Amino acid sequence: MPAESNGEILAQLTTLAQYIAGL
Repeated sequence: MPAESNGEILAQLTTLAQYIAGL
């Protein structure tokens, strides 16, 4: 598991969700 903070993971998931929603 990456050593990223939960905040970074949450930000990445939010960005990915926004990208998917924009398809």
